Amino acid sequence: IGYVLQILVPLWLDTPETYVPFAVFWATTFLLVSMISGVQQEISRAVHLRAPNSAADRGSGSTADEPRAAGDALVRSSIVFVIIAAMIAILVTAVGGVSLFGAQQWELGGALALACVGYALVAVLSGMFYGAEAYALAAGTTVLDALLRFGMLLTIALLGLGLVPIA
Repeated sequence: IGYVLQILVPLWLDTPETYVPFAVFWATTFLLVSMISGVQQEISRAVHLRAPNSAADRGSGSTADEPRAAGDALVRSSIVFVIIAAMIAILVTAVGGVSLFGAQQWELGGALALACVGYALVAVLSGMFYGAEAYALAAGTTVLDALLRFGMLLTIALLGLGLVPIA
C-alpha cells in the first residue's frame, strides 16, 4: 500500500506546495512508527510468557490469578503505549509543526497522531495474537489494516479530497 501511495499521491498533489508537506508527513509518520515498533514484540513476549501452560508457568507454582493480573497489567501497558504514541505526535507537531507541515500544521499533526495511535493499536493486537500463537488472527490483523487503509485512500481519491484526508 505504501508503494502504491507513493506512486499515486504525486498525481493528486501535483505542485511542490501541496506535495512537499505530504512527503514530510509521510516520512515523519514512518520515523515515529519505527520509534514505537518495539511495542509489538514486547506485547508478544509478555503474552507468550504468561500464557497458561507456558514454560514460565510449568513448575513455578503460579496460581490461576497470576495470568489474570498479568493480563490486566498488559491492558494497562497497552493503553499507556497508545497515549504515549499520541503525545509524541502532538509534541512533534507543537515543536516543529510549522517548519514540517507549513500552514497545515495542526491538520497534519492530527493525522500524525491518528497514524501513531492506529499503529500502536495494531501493534498491540498483533503482539497479543503472536504471543498467543494465534497466527491466523495476527495475519488477519495485518491484512485488514492494509485493506482499511487502502479503502480509505481510494475513497478519498474518488471524492477528490485534498492533502489532509490523504495523510
